[in-house]
Parts: sequence; structure tokens; C-alpha cells
Amino acid sequence: MSKRTTARARTQARPHSAAGAAAAAADAAAAIEAGRHREAIEHFKIALRFESRASWRAGLTAAYTGRARELAAKGMYREAEIVLANTEDRDGRVADPG
Repeated sequence: MSKRTTARARTQARPHSAAGAAAAAADAAAAIEAGRHREAIEHFKIALRFESRASWRAGLTAAYTGRARELAAKGMYREAEIVLANTEDRDGRVADPG
């Protein structure tokens, strides 16, 4: 029996190079375009653990905002509020993913 890697296990992998982080960010951008905000959040977190770039932090903010909108559309207002509250630090910056 072969081991199968789950999608969650793949997204939790840490990049070992700048190219890996850039690939994670590219995957995140594609996920946002496809409306898969939860997946985009995971990919941006991976990229930001390796290197902090303003564009990736902005992408993470967009992914969190999109996720909050998804939750609100389902009538999950309390959860959407929590997602938005966890998105920013007190000074308005996106909270560190690590």
C-alpha cells in the first residue's frame, strides 16, 4: 500500500528555497483567482514563513477578506468576524502567520 499525500500535508510543507516560496505564492494567487480563499491563505502563509514580501502580505489580506465574505454569504457572521479580526494586528498590518 502506497502512502498518499493529502492536500493539507502538501500545503503545510515549508519551502526550502526562495523558488519554493515563490511557487507557494503563485499557487496562492491562482487559488484566489479560482475563489479558493482557504487554500490561498495556506499557500500565502507558507510563502511568508520563508520571506516577508509586501505583495504576499497584501495577497494574504485579500485571501482572508475573501474567506470572510464566503463565510458571511453562508450566514456565518460570527466566524467571518473572527477571520477579519485575526487578519490584522493593532497597527493595521496583517498578523504574522507563524
